[in-house]
Amino acid sequence: MTDRVAIVEEAPQPKSSWPIILILLVGAVWFSNLDYRKLVRPDEGRYAEIAREMAATGNWITPRLNGTGYQDMQHRVPKIEATTRDFGWRPVVDMQVALRRIYDA
Repeated sequence: MTDRVAIVEEAPQPKSSWPIILILLVGAVWFSNLDYRKLVRPDEGRYAEIAREMAATGNWITPRLNGTGYQDMQHRVPKIEATTRDFGWRPVVDMQVALRRIYDA
């Protein structure tokens, strides 16, 4: 009696479906709340309207929105200046010299 070893080819293992399931799950969570975070107050339209009103009135100094003055960033400038003064920071170049360089270029 001879011992024969039967060579049995193993059936190919099915590929793991976990990466696909994980990608689908993350995608579903990621894209399910797209409508939840809308642009509540988009700034682009507001800034475009400010520029349009500045061009229409010819007043390039005071920005206006819907006919009234629009001071968005001006209140931050004194705070920045006060903070730099408190920390003792000084600009390397004087503002007059910097503006002269810009306008002479």
